[in-house]
Amino acid sequence: MDWEVKDIKDMIISSAKTYWKNCQEDFCIQEDEFPEVMIFGSTNRVVWRFDTGFRIDHSYCTKRFLDDNK
Repeated sequence: MDWEVKDIKDMIISSAKTYWKNCQEDFCIQEDEFPEVMIFGSTNRVVWRFDTGFRIDHSYCTKRFLDDNK
């Protein structure tokens, strides 16, 4: 992987981590199909897509997580 791609992925991962302010233990990279999609989190999931950016997957998130990310 060239350094430009690694830098872009690192920025996406860093941005994704901000969703897990109060439940950092739940943060992980669940799926990495960069550049199309990356899925983050275990119980609480956030999806990043190249064409749409970040989206919280409400059906997989706890109330606390959703409240923290209003």
